[in-house]
Amino acid sequence: FQLESAPILTVRVLDAGTQQPIADAEVSLTIGGSEDPQIMVRGMGRITDSEEGARTNRGRTDAAGIALLSSFPGEVAQLKVRHEEHTDWDLDELSLPASGPAEEEVLMGVGGTVVVQVLDAFGVPLAGASVEERTPPEPVADGGAVDGFRAVSVMGGPGGGPGEVTDQDGVATFA
Repeated sequence: FQLESAPILTVRVLDAGTQQPIADAEVSLTIGGSEDPQIMVRGMGRITDSEEGARTNRGRTDAAGIALLSSFPGEVAQLKVRHEEHTDWDLDELSLPASGPAEEEVLMGVGGTVVVQVLDAFGVPLAGASVEERTPPEPVADGGAVDGFRAVSVMGGPGGGPGEVTDQDGVATFA
């Protein structure tokens, strides 16, 4: 029995404004899975796609903003990077070389928190409304925002489904 080393994908994560490395960013490389991803909540309210049949390699960046992940040679993968102080970064189709190492540089914008309050027609907070973040359909370079904005969709009444549900004050928070 002999172990063979897998090619390495080196991901360098930098702040888009300062070009400084971002330490402790979550990096994931995924191949395969179904066409209908399910959503699950993990950790500090972070949302991660979980697909049946998918294979994922995960890592965290070091102080130099570097994460080393085992590659999937010759595959087309999805690369995701998350950091609590920056916007989420996704690359849906990363073509990995059939052999040898690969590198990818990620520039992340400064993030924040969006607080949405849902009111009914009389201005009264609406508890239990389902609020969903939607990324505009056209692809854009910064990972989803068009002119710095994203859309929010609200479904009235006691909700469920994807997204967040408003509290008793009609408030839902997105990080």
